[in-house]
Amino acid sequence: MVGLGPGVKARAWQPWQTFTLDNGLQVLIKEEPAAPVVALNIWIHVGSRNEKPGQEGFSHLIEHMLFKGTPTYPTGQLDREIKKLGASQNAFTSLDYTCYHVLGAKEHFPRLMELEADAVLNSLFDPAEFAKEVQVVLEEMRMDKDDPESKVYNMVRELAYTTHPYRHPVIGYHDVLASATRDQVYDYYKTYYTPANMWVVVVGDVKTAEALEVVKKYMGGVSGRPKPEQTVPAEPPQDRKREVREFGDLQQAYVALAWHAPGIASPDNYVMDVISAMMGSGRSSRLVKTLVEDEKLVTSVRTSYFTSQDPSLFMIMAEMPQGNVGKFIDRATRLMADLGAEPGTAERDPAQGITPAEFEKAKQQLIASTIFARETAEAQAFSYGHYATLDKLSEADAYIDRIKQVSLADVQRLAKATFQDWNLSVARYEPQIATSTLVPEMLTLENGLRLILRPNHSSPLVAMAVQIDAGGLREGKREAGLANLTASTLLKGTEGKKADEIARAFEAMGTKVEVKAQKSFTTFKMQALAEKFLPSLDLALEVLTKADFPEAEFRKEQEIALEKLKAEEDNLFPFIYYRTLKALFPDHPIGYSSLGLAEDVKNLRRSDCVQFFRKHYVGSGMVVAVVGDFYPSEIKDALVKRFETISRGSLPELKEPKVDPIAQPLEITAQKNRQQSQIIVATRTFPRNDPRGVAMDVLRTILSGSMASRLFTNLRDKRSLAYSVWGTNVGMRTAGYFFATLSTAVGKLDEARAALVDELEAIRTGGFSDEEFEDAKKYILGQYAIGLVDNLSQADTFSTDEFFGLGFDYHRKYPDLIKNVSKDAVKAIAEEFLLGKGAYAVGFTRP
Repeated sequence: MVGLGPGVKARAWQPWQTFTLDNGLQVLIKEEPAAPVVALNIWIHVGSRNEKPGQEGFSHLIEHMLFKGTPTYPTGQLDREIKKLGASQNAFTSLDYTCYHVLGAKEHFPRLMELEADAVLNSLFDPAEFAKEVQVVLEEMRMDKDDPESKVYNMVRELAYTTHPYRHPVIGYHDVLASATRDQVYDYYKTYYTPANMWVVVVGDVKTAEALEVVKKYMGGVSGRPKPEQTVPAEPPQDRKREVREFGDLQQAYVALAWHAPGIASPDNYVMDVISAMMGSGRSSRLVKTLVEDEKLVTSVRTSYFTSQDPSLFMIMAEMPQGNVGKFIDRATRLMADLGAEPGTAERDPAQGITPAEFEKAKQQLIASTIFARETAEAQAFSYGHYATLDKLSEADAYIDRIKQVSLADVQRLAKATFQDWNLSVARYEPQIATSTLVPEMLTLENGLRLILRPNHSSPLVAMAVQIDAGGLREGKREAGLANLTASTLLKGTEGKKADEIARAFEAMGTKVEVKAQKSFTTFKMQALAEKFLPSLDLALEVLTKADFPEAEFRKEQEIALEKLKAEEDNLFPFIYYRTLKALFPDHPIGYSSLGLAEDVKNLRRSDCVQFFRKHYVGSGMVVAVVGDFYPSEIKDALVKRFETISRGSLPELKEPKVDPIAQPLEITAQKNRQQSQIIVATRTFPRNDPRGVAMDVLRTILSGSMASRLFTNLRDKRSLAYSVWGTNVGMRTAGYFFATLSTAVGKLDEARAALVDELEAIRTGGFSDEEFEDAKKYILGQYAIGLVDNLSQADTFSTDEFFGLGFDYHRKYPDLIKNVSKDAVKAIAEEFLLGKGAYAVGFTRP
């Protein structure tokens, strides 16, 4: 069969075509020549929904096994072959399907198709590899249980569903996987991994006929079992409110509310998307504004609704002090029920109904976010694969029209039917004890601000990234967290607008804004529809020049920062990460979280933010990059005029940290009652603009670049010591550090700690192979290109490189620097910075 996808009015999209091969395999191909890349997906219509009792977790485990060897490629070789092409590949398992996806240069599409097809169709499930991977998944399961948000999410699903397989976690259950045999899982694999149960989705710079022939060559001649049955037990109607409560070693409480909601088969799924956007998308959404901003009941709140194959759940997830749990549940359920009120009452009582303005804003947000999501071939492939696998392909390009058709009456009707107490399930996870392609150009303006411009007409979007010399490194004594507080309060009011006015104004234009303080700088990011860029920029500049830091808003953000610091204490990685950095950089901002130190944050005042803002948010300390659908000749003068309204200012030079040499390894131990231990090995390196950074990038990739990397292969695949193991180098303005980390079962702590140190020492003293060296360089080049495919990524890269002194055009030089770096240079970096002379720190947690 051949079909053309409906067009989207906002842009003239290329048509897609679908084909059914003789063996039942279904194929979708869309020509998208905006960038010279191809996104290849293979979707299998199997997920946790298909698992019968005793099979929970099989779908996800198979995802792990598919790159563990085929008759053609032994274990690890498939990933190495993909890495050599500079491609990026991964996979995920969901409720309804499993997807294997790869993104690479267009000239490598046939080879990528060959490799992905071989993995999906011909995996061997070697018994020894199977046993290892079961252990890896069990580690992943422990990590999942240690994360409070993941735990409460799984709790509420198991409560809301009593019969349907959606009730069990995608990752499965420990006892089931620990006792599963290779033959059981292999039979499950052969049942569902059959061509008649698959979709191949190809989006990118291809020709349809040529791409189809490639798919036919590698998958068209494969036979398989008949298409499996997709019927599962229906979930009986819920008739009363359900609640479950568990306690853990926490400082914050985590709550999930869930109501049964329509699945993809119901046209009401679009109405539910609008409800989700109105209630939980953006700072001016009803739940965020009421519960976070006004009433300060929660630290964070978000809505979640996914259009699954069978009836889904509408969820609210929130984090809060334990004392606010009861009030939050009452208030959130009331706000959802009030959606069913008559719209007119909202003018008299803002707590009821929904205003037409809120309704239209939510629809505009969904339309804008949909256009944003279609910017890349990879994102389009994911969208088409989702709809095709669930037999709703005709809806893939109709989403914007469907959202436009939703009426306020639809929202009221569905809200009345859905947000009732008898349809509600509540999960609470609380503390044991309650707690309160064109080359960019750069202009340097008279005020010192550096402005980088690059047009890109592939989509009607414009992105802006502003790097401001107002990061944590600018904090003085007793000011830990000041940069973050200033950044987080930036959007909370100006001399002429209140916080909610700013939020509504951005969201009404469909514009996304984000402000985040990091150590080297504070970043202000903005994404807008091209037609809304200049008015969005005017509002952004009002914020960047006239922020007022209202006392009440400052206090809210101060409390949020303190609550987030508590949440960091709940998470194993930041818990030990910052303690280890403190040992490396004592009495220096690098040694603590960007959120600050609780004692300092408590003592900060609004006046501190005002002074920090006036001193550091100045033109001489800003680099701005604008990338997107504009013509410089038409917009340049307007931009210069606007940005020159920022005062020049004068900033002192940053000094290098004064630290004593480390004569012997430092050991940092911290107690945290968890099933896993987190281990970090860290050492001081050099600033971001150091020429040795290129060699360090290659070393880091050999160690931790992909599933074929040294740490992943030796510590996870061969020894099953961890689910997550990785390392990186962090280069800042005046210093830097390298760290490697893993999480492991408590009983494996000593073995895993020694193994991690041994791996670093082995590469320091024994070096690495020519193949590892060349593969790492190829992988870096492929990943670097993929990382620059969208406007915001480019804007962020250009401005960051210029800020660090590398130059705004460093992205053009970097590939050649990688190609030309020598093996000896990389060895020298390993010898000097990986455990050299004992100058490193080891941090780990224990129960």
